[in-house]
Amino acid sequence: MWEYFRRSSFHPLPQRAARQMSSEQFYPSYRTCNNVTAQCPVEATTYGYYPDLPVNAFFAAAFGLLLITSLVIGIRRKTWSYTAFLGVGALLEFLGYIGRILMHTNPWNSGAFQVGIFSYSQRASDNDESRCRFVVSFLHLASSQDLSI
Repeated sequence: MWEYFRRSSFHPLPQRAARQMSSEQFYPSYRTCNNVTAQCPVEATTYGYYPDLPVNAFFAAAFGLLLITSLVIGIRRKTWSYTAFLGVGALLEFLGYIGRILMHTNPWNSGAFQVGIFSYSQRASDNDESRCRFVVSFLHLASSQDLSI
């Protein structure tokens, strides 16, 4: 009976761990790869390609300029909260594109990938909050209207 469990795929985790520990198979990851080589092709990265340098440089410059402009206008108009939120959003966009620029020369650059992912995750949470605020505002507006027939 125990022989059945040892031969079957009933316990897949030990078999998978044994396969990964063998020196015959190599799985490219950000821990095992530092540069693009035959064992670490660009297709095995998260993006699967070299990020485009001109496009990412344009957007990094645009968001950098928007960051500086929004800070200058916000400080002159003394709109502190609006300036802070707009500045943080522009800064996160700027950092995300800087991470992609750094990944253009080496897609296996773990630090650049982490900068891009961190800024993206922060932008996504900000986007969710703005959607939530929009829905709440819409519901508030709809509830204040007389919709009776």
